[in-house]
Amino acid sequence: MNLIQALKDDRQFTPNEKRIAAYILGNLVETSQFTLADLSTKTYTSHSAIIRLTQKLGYEGFRDFRVALIALAQETRFTQMPVDADFPFKDGDSTTMIMKKMADLTTQTIQAMQANLDTAVLEAVVDACLQAKRIFIFAKGDTQITARSFQSKMTKLGIFIVIAEEYANGAWVASNIQADDCAIFTSYRADSVKYERYLELLNEKDVPTVLISSRDASVLTDKATHWLTTVDLESMDSLKIGTFSSQIAIEYIFNVVYSMIYMKDYTYNNEQVAKKYANIAEGALDD
Repeated sequence: MNLIQALKDDRQFTPNEKRIAAYILGNLVETSQFTLADLSTKTYTSHSAIIRLTQKLGYEGFRDFRVALIALAQETRFTQMPVDADFPFKDGDSTTMIMKKMADLTTQTIQAMQANLDTAVLEAVVDACLQAKRIFIFAKGDTQITARSFQSKMTKLGIFIVIAEEYANGAWVASNIQADDCAIFTSYRADSVKYERYLELLNEKDVPTVLISSRDASVLTDKATHWLTTVDLESMDSLKIGTFSSQIAIEYIFNVVYSMIYMKDYTYNNEQVAKKYANIAEGALDD
């Protein structure tokens, strides 16, 4: 019987021992770093109660038990667990548990995105960006923050992106976009009536457009030239702590697109980035 099973099989435990076992199971990684006094304080039990429990589990004392617990914690630390994207952590979770759950949610989302993305569509999006005279991104809220990160990376390559709704002038920006430009729309559920109108206008002008949204999209998908879908780990209309997974997915798409653009002329981009960095580092561009 392994240690987790032994802790769960509490039929022979006293009430205090059950409390200790339950705490350890709920805070495995954190508890592995505890001293005997730490565990006693956290579980409101005596040192002797903890030692008796470790002996029931087959260890000579707390020291031997802690060695086994550390080994188990190291093994568990890198074992992914399914995470509720709407409520990835819960009341009472330790700092260590929150760290693990957020790491697992990030990994879970990115792995799903890697399997989900269509390489042909990605390559078409990259070509549209490279051929465009100007690139505009329509994004609101948290998604606009992610878009700004992409904008910043592209600046290093000498490609300057306009955040179309930066000053709430989306309609004016859309009306000035031309056929040799490219417009990217990021909308998690793709249910924006305003974006629908913008896309219709851009279609009339033969502007290449990119939509980044989940598969639940129904209004905008047939109006965009290219559609990159995000994984749908969050519930559509439910209360949630935050849109962690959807933002991770959108950021992953932007990072992949940036990397592919960089790779189109890898040697040249490396040289130019190094040259610009040297000028900045030497103070050549200071006021």
